[in-house]
Amino acid sequence: MARVGLFLLAAALPASSSAQIDIRSTFTEGLAAYRAASYLQAAELLKQCRELAPQVPEYGLWEATALIRAEEYRDALPVLQAVLE
Repeated sequence: MARVGLFLLAAALPASSSAQIDIRSTFTEGLAAYRAASYLQAAELLKQCRELAPQVPEYGLWEATALIRAEEYRDALPVLQAVLE
């Protein structure tokens, strides 16, 4: 799923954008935190990605998944609702 998100990110942002580089590194850090079971840290990093590129739904899905794993269900719900809208 991480590769899909990076591919969609590349399509969503201009190739020369410094924001693209920042989002890619932040997304990678977020996934690393998720894999290390640091779910709240992962959610915060993925939230930054979602806010910078709201047109990429994978960021919100990963953020919500991290929040669910952290048992922060009330925080996950509005993120999921925003992705679905």
